[in-house]
Amino acid sequence: PGGTSLGEEVRRIVKSPDIPASPMAQLALILASRAQLNDEVFESIRRTKRQRAMVVLDRYIPSTYAYRPDIPEFLVDDVHELFSFPKPELYLFLDAPMEVLMERVSANKSVADRFDHQAREVIERRIKDYRYLAEKFEGVVINTNKDLDTVAQDILETVTRKLRL
Repeated sequence: PGGTSLGEEVRRIVKSPDIPASPMAQLALILASRAQLNDEVFESIRRTKRQRAMVVLDRYIPSTYAYRPDIPEFLVDDVHELFSFPKPELYLFLDAPMEVLMERVSANKSVADRFDHQAREVIERRIKDYRYLAEKFEGVVINTNKDLDTVAQDILETVTRKLRL
C-alpha cells in the first residue's frame, strides 16, 4: 500500500509489527489502499497513457497474492475482479537465487516490519509465490544476480522489446 495519503497510512498500519491484524483485515486494508490509488491517481495515469507515456508501478496486483497470509488464491482473484483494477501491459519480476535474496533481506535488518523480517521459511515461501506468480501473470523474469547497470540494461531491453517502443 502507498501512493496516496490514505495508502501511506495503511502501509504504516499493515507493516507495523505492533498492530495486530488478521489475514482478512490485512487484505481489506491493502485493497482499500489500492482502491484509493485507483480513484486518486489512475485517472490521471489513464490520461497520460493516451499520450503514450509509460507508467511504472512497484508491487501491484501480484503482491496481493504473495503477501496474502492464509487467504485462498481464488478469493484474491475474485476480489481483484470485483474491484476491476487496471491490468498492466507488462509485469516484470526481479529474481535471483534464493540465497542471494535471503542475504539481501538479512542486510536490511535496520527496518523492522511485519513482512520483511519474518521467519526464513515464510520469506522463502513468498519468494516461491512470486516465482509462481510470474507464470500466472505471464510476466518476464529478470535475473538480478548481476551488477546494477546490467540489470537496468536487461530491464530496458525487455520493456522496449515487449512494449514495442
